[in-house]
Amino acid sequence: MRILLAGVLIFSGFPASASAEKLTLTDSHNRVYQASVPVQRVVSLSPHITELFFAAGAGDLLVGVVDFSDFPEAAKQLPRIGDAFRVDLEKVALLKPDLVAVWESGTPVALQEKLVQLGIPIFSFEVGELDGIADDLERVGRLTGRRASAKSVANHYRKELSKLRLNNHDKKKLSFFYQISARPLFTVNGRHFISEVLELCGGVNIFDELQSLAPTVAIESVIERDPQVIVAGRFPGMSENPLAQWQRFPTLNAVSTDNLYLVNAELVARSTPRIISGITEACQVMDEARSKILQ
Repeated sequence: MRILLAGVLIFSGFPASASAEKLTLTDSHNRVYQASVPVQRVVSLSPHITELFFAAGAGDLLVGVVDFSDFPEAAKQLPRIGDAFRVDLEKVALLKPDLVAVWESGTPVALQEKLVQLGIPIFSFEVGELDGIADDLERVGRLTGRRASAKSVANHYRKELSKLRLNNHDKKKLSFFYQISARPLFTVNGRHFISEVLELCGGVNIFDELQSLAPTVAIESVIERDPQVIVAGRFPGMSENPLAQWQRFPTLNAVSTDNLYLVNAELVARSTPRIISGITEACQVMDEARSKILQ
């Protein structure tokens, strides 16, 4: 293991180039990343980061990813080095990465620190709002030398996001509850980008003020706040309806108007350009809810 890690340290050193323009880029953790040449071998520690690299035109530079990196199809063929919480450092070393791309709030801090201690360069990504997806695409472009393709995708994303905002800015406001899971009952606060998705569609988060990005709440609290719409994520292979429990409360606003909806979880929960399709689906759901309420 020590030999392998030593090899990583040697490989991670970028060749000097007097003529090359030095890249200086700050990540989401305010770490300054500097290099003389674009990265050539990248390990991704989050499925959405994997997707961002492909979207930016740099998927061919990925040499290792974590489990559930399943989009696009080519991502499924890449070597697995663990999951979001447990990474096989020996496998990472064997892949000889120039860079490990980490998820600021999703990759355990201890793992990030371990990579730094081992001398493996890391760069963290964190999307706090929808506009940040375009910014991350451009960061990937700068890191990998794929600026033109990344910028093109980022600009297209910005245009589509602007259109959706324009088309939904004057819609009647509806209160909503977004359910991440039923047991325990997890939701999102107003700073989570899933909340921003539904807010763009004219929604008002009933748990907007909570401090945690993804807090647990009591069923009684949901009933007390009585949302007009309840939404949950739909996953491939799902056999049970995660919203079935709410049918036990027929006087709940969302239940009495039949405004319980499932949306594609991968589209609304991954901070990648595909979230445009997720927003479109969420807005269709909110429009359908309005039509029932206004009948």
